[in-house]
Amino acid sequence: MDPVSSTQLPDHYDSISGLDEFHQYTGMLFDRHQIALMKDDREAALTMLQELESLMNAHIRDEEELLLPIYRKEIDPVPAGGGAEFYLREHEQIRSFLKRFIGHQPGGPYEISIVHYFDMCTIYKDLTDHHHARERTFLYRLLDKKLNKEQKKQILKIFIKHQHYAD
Repeated sequence: MDPVSSTQLPDHYDSISGLDEFHQYTGMLFDRHQIALMKDDREAALTMLQELESLMNAHIRDEEELLLPIYRKEIDPVPAGGGAEFYLREHEQIRSFLKRFIGHQPGGPYEISIVHYFDMCTIYKDLTDHHHARERTFLYRLLDKKLNKEQKKQILKIFIKHQHYAD
């Protein structure tokens, strides 16, 4: 089965580190967006991009409101490359890219504009790959070690609720 079409939005998480499944889903959704553009299905491409933006905005908001305050309070010393300011800056860059993508879907001389658009997509994918690796390595792993089972359960319940009812 095609991995792009078989990935589904998770309906539960067993650990903070499990949030990486969400990242896998959003990566697949972005790939499907690009495939739709290559097939010149601009309506489907835009719909997928809007869904991605909504999901990412909810996820980022939850990370910033639920995970980062605990991380700042509980993780000491903060590992090199794992400071909260990195996550916040990368979150803003991700939101900015998605907003730009939605506002600048390829048009006009389609062949040229899609090449430039896909160049921007490569930069976005590099950013999200790096960001998600940072979260896996520091934020998620360290919070899994620090939080008890009940704390994790309550936090993850909110993530699930928000990702299924993203703005």
